[in-house]
Amino acid sequence: MDNTFKSVAQNIINESIKSAVFIDDEIPMLFSGEDDKTGICKPLYESFQMKDCSVDFSKFSNLESIRDKLLFDRKDLLILDWELDLVEPKYKSTLEIIDKAVKTDNLHFVCIYSHKGDNREDIFYKILAYYSGNSLELLEKNNQDIIDFIEEDGWGDSIDIISKIISKTKEFTLNIISKKDYKTFLRNEFKERYDEFEALVKSKYSSEKQSNYFIKLAFDLAKTEIYRCEPKKVYVNCKGNYLQINNTFFAVFKKGTTNPDDLYNDFSEAISSANEAFLTFLSMEMRNKLMSKSSLIGKGLSRINESAFFHHKQTIVPNEAFDEFLIELWENYNTAWLYKEKSSLLAAIDDYQKDKAEAKPSDEDLARLNYYYNIDHTILMSQRNIGFGDIFIIDQGGDSKEQYILCITPHCDCLRANKIKGFYYFVCGQTTKINRGLELADSGFISFIQNRQEEIICIEWDLKPFTLHVCEKQRNISTSTAIVFGDKVVDFRYCCTLKENYCQRITNKSFSNPIRVGISFVKKEASESCKKFQNNTCRHIKNE
Repeated sequence: MDNTFKSVAQNIINESIKSAVFIDDEIPMLFSGEDDKTGICKPLYESFQMKDCSVDFSKFSNLESIRDKLLFDRKDLLILDWELDLVEPKYKSTLEIIDKAVKTDNLHFVCIYSHKGDNREDIFYKILAYYSGNSLELLEKNNQDIIDFIEEDGWGDSIDIISKIISKTKEFTLNIISKKDYKTFLRNEFKERYDEFEALVKSKYSSEKQSNYFIKLAFDLAKTEIYRCEPKKVYVNCKGNYLQINNTFFAVFKKGTTNPDDLYNDFSEAISSANEAFLTFLSMEMRNKLMSKSSLIGKGLSRINESAFFHHKQTIVPNEAFDEFLIELWENYNTAWLYKEKSSLLAAIDDYQKDKAEAKPSDEDLARLNYYYNIDHTILMSQRNIGFGDIFIIDQGGDSKEQYILCITPHCDCLRANKIKGFYYFVCGQTTKINRGLELADSGFISFIQNRQEEIICIEWDLKPFTLHVCEKQRNISTSTAIVFGDKVVDFRYCCTLKENYCQRITNKSFSNPIRVGISFVKKEASESCKKFQNNTCRHIKNE
């Protein structure tokens, strides 16, 4: 077996694309009797069949006729004509379909067909502009403020400078030039006024990171496709020959010239060429295995006696515990194979790393890895009551810092909140430096979580348990808004949930505090012989 990274990655892509849908305005409708003037459908269908991939065809006429669930459900690949709109505004319908694809969890690949196969950068740039937010009204105001700054006291030619900013920022956005080269360009262009210019841009796009607010500025200055989707948080990764938005990968091909082999190979080579591709392929392989193994889940469940199953449902207390029993059944059957089968990528690690320069991870990168270590990502915001391991944000308003509290109430009591009369056990935590958290690691009582700004932060827990009364209306984590904290009513909002073993360790230590007992005895100074004995047997105290 070929264990090179390229070969393993290619196999993963092949297994990842098993069902496709093709949307075009020129192809014939099914059973319409129309001729395929494009000559695309038959060869496309036959070539995908050769790759064991099914493909559906949908003629685009208007966006309202696009039935999202029918088209995108259980599909892995969307093949989409870029030039759907023959009238202005161009590309609007295409971008809206792309947005639907990005929102579809199971659809991870988008192949864009264009009459011009060499305009990949322009297509990617328009897609990125679509996700940049900003209404036309705000865009015009921001642009005028920038123009006024440049032309202030006759300092510069706004048309010339803005043209350069748009051109260079586009290259930076598409990773054609480095961040360092882009920063050098801006400093050379604005000279002694650079800091003042940067402060102005930052004030317009204050919610963005430094590199992102210059990118958004360029989108606005160019008025790139003034139709935009509603502002939203999306993860963007543009590597020149492919684009990633959240969990969806985009590639561009010239219309009518691409077969599945080209398409699969291009996706594989494009993603493989990225600086950090290993975890991307690892997640794809996990998805492929989950899909192939999911057919086995029902076999074990069917062996359970139905009368015993319903007897358990009728007798279990409280009723909500039966839902958890079902979840555990599904979870056990769905993940048991993980302990038997290894990832094919593990055999390709050495080959993957041999051409990679050794890079030292930043503290933020290590903290994010710890975030995935300790947070239970299977528990999402839902219609459920407070549970063991839930972390909440306490905001007392004013100049007070946000505090975090962790629920350490036993799980069985959380399920029966009336049994404890609504009094839950918590411990309180404060943010600490990421560096300190990494140094303490598993020797400390800390957690790595994501705050409201989606930044990874470290919480150090004060291991002194206390109780808070949570009234019945505030127990649902999706609707909880306020709680009595000390002598105040404060904001009380769900943040995330710790994995059980991480929370249990904090709980064990916290509940050991109340059982400490202090005693008193008459003391006497140690004799010289006793001190010599201590020095011989307890060498670690010699220098104290």
